[in-house]
Amino acid sequence: MPLTNPALPLLALPRPAKRAVALAVDAGLIVLTVWIAFYLRLDEWVRLSGEGL
Repeated sequence: MPLTNPALPLLALPRPAKRAVALAVDAGLIVLTVWIAFYLRLDEWVRLSGEGL
């Protein structure tokens, strides 16, 4: 019985769609790492809001 790979639908996407997914994941990870860096520096969680921009 073959195991199904959950990544197969993603691998079946065309190249531009894969690039868009990769860019979205990268952007999300950038935001997450900056947020964690602020926590480590300030020792308190900073709210992610658009206020004050």
